[in-house]
Amino acid sequence: MLGSFVWDVRNNTLSADERFTRTFSYPPDQDLSNLAQDIAESRIHPDDHAWVQERVAHCVQTGEPYNAEYRVLRSDGSYLWVLASGGCEFDEQGEPLRFPGVLIDIHERKIAEESLLKFTRNLEQRVGEEVEARLAAEEQLRQSQKLEAIGGLTGGVAHDFNNLLQVIAGNLHLLARHEPDNANVQRRVSASLAAVERGAKLSSQLLAFARRQPLSPAVCNPRQIFEGVGELLQRALGETIQIDVQLPQQPWHINVDRNQLENAILNLAINARDAMKGEGTIALSAANVRLDREFCAGKGIVPGEFVRVAVSDTGAGIAPGILEQVFEPFFTTKADGQGTGLGLSMVFGFVKQSGGHVEIVSTVGEGTRVQLYFPRSLRPILDESPNLQRQQSGGHETILVVEDNDAVRASAVELLREEGYRVLTAGHGDAAMQMLLEGVAVDLIFTDVVMPGLIKSSDLFAWAKVQTPPVAVLFTSGHTRDIISRNHQLSPDTHLLGKPYSPEAMLQMIRVVLGS
Repeated sequence: MLGSFVWDVRNNTLSADERFTRTFSYPPDQDLSNLAQDIAESRIHPDDHAWVQERVAHCVQTGEPYNAEYRVLRSDGSYLWVLASGGCEFDEQGEPLRFPGVLIDIHERKIAEESLLKFTRNLEQRVGEEVEARLAAEEQLRQSQKLEAIGGLTGGVAHDFNNLLQVIAGNLHLLARHEPDNANVQRRVSASLAAVERGAKLSSQLLAFARRQPLSPAVCNPRQIFEGVGELLQRALGETIQIDVQLPQQPWHINVDRNQLENAILNLAINARDAMKGEGTIALSAANVRLDREFCAGKGIVPGEFVRVAVSDTGAGIAPGILEQVFEPFFTTKADGQGTGLGLSMVFGFVKQSGGHVEIVSTVGEGTRVQLYFPRSLRPILDESPNLQRQQSGGHETILVVEDNDAVRASAVELLREEGYRVLTAGHGDAAMQMLLEGVAVDLIFTDVVMPGLIKSSDLFAWAKVQTPPVAVLFTSGHTRDIISRNHQLSPDTHLLGKPYSPEAMLQMIRVVLGS
């Protein structure tokens, strides 16, 4: 209890006990039988004053019980929550006579209620944010699953396509060798091989999007990447395009396939040039960034330190509806015949395969910014000075060619025999392993990665490593399917010749592997 009061309605006077006067901070010498009502009213919180008057007037008019919760100003400047309860008494004629009531301290209850209300509001807000984040994550997951499904399909198609290209290329090269003096043959073979190269590039882009390309990552920093691609960019973009390079003082290291990253930057820069109609400035930047949990949610990356590589233009921009489709293979905003629709798909696949994240921000009429995020590497950059030692001559060793495609195997065998190698063949891993276990001596195993049978190419590699001395192994494939790599990351002792390959590339790679 904080006191009691009586309002004489007929005479409009207020009387109360000492507890009431202390609650409303009356002066100590006040007459308790005739208190100044304006003092009590002045102590009521401004936001509650009208409400209290309304409740009193309603009770006087209707005779209903009086209950009003409001705040009273204390002497220390703070406010105290009170509950005033009472009622109006009437005379025999029904006129209001007196209005007695009591004050009850409800401060702790009101504070608890406010805390609960605040907590509930915060909880509702957090729940709303979590629901929104989950919906966004589910949408990203659906998009990722769609792209993954397309990637699986394109990866398989690329593998078969590369085998076909290898058959075509191998026989074309043999034809050119057999008809060195026939100008018509040489011209037509050259035109056909150019088409094979275009097909191989298309297949490579498909594998990049499908995240099935074998990568050879190494620790580097953006400064090295930008220096390596700078001259090539200027030649590819033309003199009417300016390149603005922005780098931090000490860029962090990243562990990526340098050639693939340079190709990705070149693709993005060419897109930027086309968006600006061949004139303007392209911003090529790198930044050290720390990504938090909120940013990483649903993106397939974990919070931490990243290097952000960005390519920006001031071109026409991309509409929001189209922006959602730009990473899908064969989707392009360019006119017919001016783009394959695989450039951004390749960038997307490469960055994801490298453990990173890619996003694109665009405003119609203002330009586009593509940002590639790669996890920071704490490993040092190794000195990769080129080995200037002359490759040893050769052509007399014994090579076991393991290939399930008859046409591919036939063309490879003929090329190797023309170079003077002794060649043995096996149609699959099972037959190759049987030959090796029976004591057939070979200097190198040249094997396709993906073959039928119980014995895989990786099993042949494992057998070769434990021999004394070890037997050299050279893999070839258009699609590794992680058989010889972990997440398509090749180990330093794994040598891979991608299909389709030229005779020169095959012979050079064989000498490198035998020499090592």
